[in-house]
Amino acid sequence: MKVVILVYDGIDLWDLALPYELFRNVDGFEVLLASNSLNGEIICKDKNLKLGGFTDIKTVKEADILWICEGERSIENLLKDDRFKIDVARLALNAKKVVAIGGASIFLAGTCIEPLKSMCTHPAFARRLKKLKLNYSQDIVLENEAYITTSSRAGALVAVSKLISEFSTEEEHKKLLSEYNFQKRIFEQDLPKDNKVRNKLLKKLYKQTLKREANVKIKTMKIDSTEDSLAFYVHHNFNVLNFALFYGIVSNYQQLSVYIVGDKLTNYMVEGGGFYIRSTHATQQLHRVHTLFITGGKIIEERLNDSYLKYWIAEIVNKTSLVMTVDGADRLLGVSGALVDYDPVLENDYGEGKFVLINNSGFLLNWTKNKLPLLTNSPQSELYLAEYYF
Repeated sequence: MKVVILVYDGIDLWDLALPYELFRNVDGFEVLLASNSLNGEIICKDKNLKLGGFTDIKTVKEADILWICEGERSIENLLKDDRFKIDVARLALNAKKVVAIGGASIFLAGTCIEPLKSMCTHPAFARRLKKLKLNYSQDIVLENEAYITTSSRAGALVAVSKLISEFSTEEEHKKLLSEYNFQKRIFEQDLPKDNKVRNKLLKKLYKQTLKREANVKIKTMKIDSTEDSLAFYVHHNFNVLNFALFYGIVSNYQQLSVYIVGDKLTNYMVEGGGFYIRSTHATQQLHRVHTLFITGGKIIEERLNDSYLKYWIAEIVNKTSLVMTVDGADRLLGVSGALVDYDPVLENDYGEGKFVLINNSGFLLNWTKNKLPLLTNSPQSELYLAEYYF
């Protein structure tokens, strides 16, 4: 099963990372990332994050599943790219399934071979859809024969679930639900057709799920305006999913300075070799930061003997207020000796502690939903985070 994920300038990194990471870990699935960029590089909307290593869409001959990432801010420019529209239409013609996330459905409506009677889209494009004489559906996900459209990025996970359920084994589908149990109820719930009733039920379900999964009591805390900085430490073959989730959320806050830090200024390939991310700073350039987010991955064990990295972590931890690790990166903290001077080291039920060791995406999303609005003191926090749930 060949999955072709289409990317372009202005997409959200999470909208690329989610299908990439989930599909590539399914037996029998092959994932290819293609773009309309001549040099294989694009700029994300997330604080101008640079990604690269993508295949030119002209060279892609076929796709079983064609996935078009969200990019509401770039849709207008994309609709003017005739070459890209022709290539998308060519691939969509013979694909078993075509998926458009959020605002990408507007682009799909202008390129698909078969006319669609109704589609989901990002609410910002509802009027545009009606002008195209298409019915605007308020469903989270709408499947219309070979086409799947969603109303927001949260629907992407539901779309992945549908596709794995249809084209893979029940065992693979159960593995997906087990890993992402924070949204498991949405796949099992028989939702009423009435939109208002359905939305109220979803909110209630997620509120109950979050309360049960996170179980965190929070003390009010704010970042001092002079310390509004967050650094992501990346390395070659790091796992991109949890990085993309947290980066996509925090980059929404203009008051935060976000840095991508690596051992040097270069391109860092993600786990699986699908694409690379360009660092903005080298470790030697970063001496103090409010929050440090250390990425992990299967290759993390090879970094445990890096003497300079251990020294840098031990030094910068003393000049941070919060340290977060994902995907086994807590082992770097252990070998660096950074945990020795702190007690309690781990965050407890009251939100105290310098270190947050994250085991999976579900916990990361729950922690972010509970803590980030308080850390950033932003009234838009709930609105933005809701896109990852509804």
